[in-house]
Amino acid sequence: MYDFLSHSKAFIWLSLLFFTFAVKSFSQQNSKNGWVLPTEGTIRILMVFVEIDHDVDQSDDAFPKGHANWKVNQLPEYRDDLFNVFEGENSLKMLTKYYDECSFGRLTILGDYYPEIVTLKQSEVGNSKTKLLKAIEKRLNSSDTISSQNLNFSDFDFWQDEPKRGILKKHSDEFGGVDHLMIFLRNFSPIPRSNGQASGASGGLIGGYKTDTYSLFGGGDGLPFSILKHEFNHLLIGGNNLHSGGGNSARFKSYVQAVQGGWSMMGAANSSLLSASGWDRYWLGWSPKGSAFEINALNTERNGINGEVTQSEKSQTFILRDFVTTGDALRIKLPFIPDDEFQQWIWVENHTTELNNGSPTDRFIYEHYDCMPPANPGLYLTRQIDANSREGKKVYSSVYADYLKPIPATGAYDYVWDDEKLDLGACVNNKPHNVYTLLADHENPLTGHHELEEPFYYTNSDEKITRDNARSPGVRRNSDGSYFMHPKAGDPAFGMRESETERIGIGTNPATASTITHVNTRKGKSVYSENSDAIYLNGLSIRILKTFPDLSIKVEVSFDDSLVSEPRRWAGSEIVLNDHNPRGSDLFVSALLTLDRGRTITRFVAPDTVQGEVYFSSPTVLRIAEGAKMTIDDEAILKKDSKIIVEKGGELALKPGSKLRLEDTSEIIFKDGAIFSGKGKFKFRDSSVAIVSDESTRIKVKRRTCRIKRVRVMPSEAKL
Repeated sequence: MYDFLSHSKAFIWLSLLFFTFAVKSFSQQNSKNGWVLPTEGTIRILMVFVEIDHDVDQSDDAFPKGHANWKVNQLPEYRDDLFNVFEGENSLKMLTKYYDECSFGRLTILGDYYPEIVTLKQSEVGNSKTKLLKAIEKRLNSSDTISSQNLNFSDFDFWQDEPKRGILKKHSDEFGGVDHLMIFLRNFSPIPRSNGQASGASGGLIGGYKTDTYSLFGGGDGLPFSILKHEFNHLLIGGNNLHSGGGNSARFKSYVQAVQGGWSMMGAANSSLLSASGWDRYWLGWSPKGSAFEINALNTERNGINGEVTQSEKSQTFILRDFVTTGDALRIKLPFIPDDEFQQWIWVENHTTELNNGSPTDRFIYEHYDCMPPANPGLYLTRQIDANSREGKKVYSSVYADYLKPIPATGAYDYVWDDEKLDLGACVNNKPHNVYTLLADHENPLTGHHELEEPFYYTNSDEKITRDNARSPGVRRNSDGSYFMHPKAGDPAFGMRESETERIGIGTNPATASTITHVNTRKGKSVYSENSDAIYLNGLSIRILKTFPDLSIKVEVSFDDSLVSEPRRWAGSEIVLNDHNPRGSDLFVSALLTLDRGRTITRFVAPDTVQGEVYFSSPTVLRIAEGAKMTIDDEAILKKDSKIIVEKGGELALKPGSKLRLEDTSEIIFKDGAIFSGKGKFKFRDSSVAIVSDESTRIKVKRRTCRIKRVRVMPSEAKL
């Protein structure tokens, strides 16, 4: 007989189990759901424009006579330029267009404003944000008209307020509170011009219910676009630990030593490009509609293929169309980084720029100034550090600032600074700026500064580490004696393009090696176990093969690059050469390679003084790992305590006529089982030495074969 009851109970039990699992999965944190606000659907923002009557202290008023963009006792001139009010309108206002573009139409941000200026007395609100919000709450709740288009409070509520961050958002069935209250302040001193704040908490009782979120912006002199998008994007991307792309400051804990610029939805005043980055779209789940891949590219037949690239023995060829409008990009996983260290990727994006794609954000932030050149089309590269897990309990809390580190095509250097600032006249601002020069003998592609970051600089070992130690790259002196102002805000040479920088790889500047990581607040030691002082050479090469008439670019990616064909200077406490080239040497030096101590800060403690100079860095070590081979066909020089260490199973080869020159107290060390081959020469100077720890490694010195554990020759030469 069929036991219907027992099977029914089993079915009910399994159904309950599935329901419990489904609920848990449904409430799982995922960055694609949005931190506080949803990443898909429609949001309508309620805007309020506020001015302060400084009846107590007129000196607190930044705009006592108003501004052309916002006159006293009036609504600002830009009030109708921010958001579309309704869906389906033909032309998109600035911020509605921005989110439509970033999300490929997945997120629609609308907005309307309270139709009257809200004037509050200083004697009533003082400098208190709480009192300000209370006064606005009182004004809005006592008004019959809530918006310029006669919308009701419920027209600003599309979503339920969720206390848990990062879970899937639910639509509102009935009014339960305005989704977002956005307040613009003409002259409220605690929120000065171009400053802002956003909060995932309530901004007060509006229409009888608490608002879900709110933000405040100083907009007395114009639409505060950069800070507005930055702060609002926090509500999509995450909290204060997720600062990047020109929106970070030194006080936030960061993966790298210097505050990064670049481009990102989290960018602000220190950005270069204003567009979203590939990482932003990846984090928020914004792939093009209809795409089979989260990161999309084209093959040579222009069919869609996966833009996720991992190490392969064969080169791979892709076509990238305009990144902003199509989403095409490559994300290349850097090999050889140990699993217990922060993983890294390189993003490759083809930005054809506003002139060609019509995007008002695919341009440099200040190129509307006559003194600033516009962005040029090309491949713009950035490095992703960690920040890759999009689901789980720690999806937001485990990320630190500056998870995006740009890779401008102009390379990286130890900066050489002038002692005095230079005033070249007004350009973006009217301040004098620090002047620096990028010198060929100070290039440092592995640990140096690039021009899209804000470096720190110290003059002596007793100096305290403070914000004042930062020197913004305000003016670059070019080799011809001319000057380039505010390169951090964008240089047309930052993009890769044909006939300029067509390829980057192991022996170029910039290089494709991994970067060091140092989770820090720019002081003291870092105790994070995933940090690494090692730079892993990986053989990655990114090459432009062709630029098509539509500005799409054919790109070749390979992982067997080994050639140093131009003079290079390397610095880093541990540079690791891995076995990445199955067809020969992993590092082939056919031009002068110098290992030197870097002048760029790579640590914030224990400075050393070497030959009268203060270094916040360690001596350079190049480690040839097991299975890897380094061949010198020209010359390599070791300076300032630098070392080459050949590990067991690693090989150093010197071609006939080549030299390995050791200066100062440099060392060449052969570990047990290390391999040496070739007939080049060692040249020893000063206190440099060769250390041999295996009797099978033989060094010929002046026709005499030595099987000793330590060879020291000064100032003669040794032949291998």
